[in-house]
This record gives sequence, structure tokens and C-alpha cells, in this order.
Amino acid sequence: MIKLEKFICCFLLAVSFCIAYILFINRDIILDKISGADNNEISNTASYYPKQREKAPLFYMLTDENNNPVSNETFESMQKLHPYNYIIVRQNKKLGLIDLNGRRILPSEYNRIIPSGRYIKAVNDNNEILIDKDGREIFSAKQIIKVQNYYIIKHNLSDCTLYSDDLKKLLSYKDENITRIITKNGKQYLLTRINNNTKIIDFNGKEHKEILKFY
Repeated sequence: MIKLEKFICCFLLAVSFCIAYILFINRDIILDKISGADNNEISNTASYYPKQREKAPLFYMLTDENNNPVSNETFESMQKLHPYNYIIVRQNKKLGLIDLNGRRILPSEYNRIIPSGRYIKAVNDNNEILIDKDGREIFSAKQIIKVQNYYIIKHNLSDCTLYSDDLKKLLSYKDENITRIITKNGKQYLLTRINNNTKIIDFNGKEHKEILKFY
């Protein structure tokens, strides 16, 4: 009798395992039937979805609230850029930017597109650009660096320009490194390095050797 009970327990465990395994490998089909819709919504007026519903979608398209394509453009991937009403799209392994109506903001030729303060920065192999929330280009330079409440624009290996957060030009100077902004006695200074010489200058370009000994 004990052997029979053990046999029944083992049999029931084996059946349970088989059922669980079948449910696991078919989970995508089951979830699709339950949901009946794609959940990749971007907003109330636009969504993106795989053109062919497979585990590895071939491409994505921007659609309206009725799931009708907004344009004929197709993308390898799409991602909402918060907090802006833009979508980062990937084509041929490069990133671009479109709005929720499918209007092209940036061509797909960048390696990175990221928020930068109140603006958006796009980076490719040769330069970086800064655009505002309306898609207008503000700067195009070798490097654009956000440091605290300032923007440092590196035009080449050493020529730099310092701008405030509202893009007011403060100072042109030279620095071969990434400029540091330091605070001493309640005032802010730039810590720069050119020709292996480290300098501390104020926002008027005046050098302060008396502060350098602390750094």
C-alpha cells in the first residue's frame, strides 16, 4: 500500500512538472491571447509596435491612436526621450530623433542622444550638437560638456568657451583637459591645464595663483 502511494505521488509530480513546462514555453502566445493588444504605448496619440509579432521584431513603425502608420519610415528600435515629446529611433545601428507626429528632428547618424539640462545632446564620431526642446540647433562642436550650471564648449583640443545655463557667453579660454569648476570662499573658478601647466582663473579670465596651492 505504501509503495502504491509513493508511485501515485511521483506520477502526480511528474504530470505537474510537464504542465508547468508547457505553460512556460508557450507563455508569449498565452499572454498575447489574454492582452489582445500591444502594450508599448508612448502616449495617448502615438504608439510603436513590431510590424511582425515575433519574439524578435523585424522593425517598428510609429502609429496613431487607431494603430495606423503615421509614416512609412521603419526603425530597428524606438524609445521615448523623457521629458520631451520626442522618440529616439535606431536605423542601421545609428540613432536619430523624431517627434510624436513622425517629423524628423535629427537624422539617424548619432551614437548617443541624451538629455543635457534643459537641452538635448547628440554625439557622433566627429562632433557633438546641442538642440533645444523645439529641435533647433544651438551648438555644434568637438565636445559639449555640462558642468554644474554651465556648458563648456570645446571647439578643438584646447580652445574652449564657457556658457551659463541660459547660454550666456561668459569666457573664452584654453584647456587641454576637461575643465573643472571649483568653489573657493564662495566664488567659482575654472581649473584648467595647458602645456602641462595648471591654472586657476576666474570667469573674467584672471589667474589666481594664490588658490592653486590648494589644488
